[in-house]
Amino acid sequence: MHEEILSLLRRFTEFEVRHIYREGNSVAHTLCRQAYQGRGLWTERVPMPGAVREKIDEDCAARAPVQEEEVTPSA
Repeated sequence: MHEEILSLLRRFTEFEVRHIYREGNSVAHTLCRQAYQGRGLWTERVPMPGAVREKIDEDCAARAPVQEEEVTPSA
């Protein structure tokens, strides 16, 4: 997968890669857990799961820790 990502990034003349610490990635983690634990399909037409809404609200209240590193594509 790593090589596939690098291959896709080489198509861009400029891009930025950011590392999000686990603490700042709680929404994605909660969505993944919901997918593994429950059956069904969530669409925008129905309310999102409460656990997901709670994590989004937490993220909005405080900025997630981010590590920034600029990466340039190699030829």
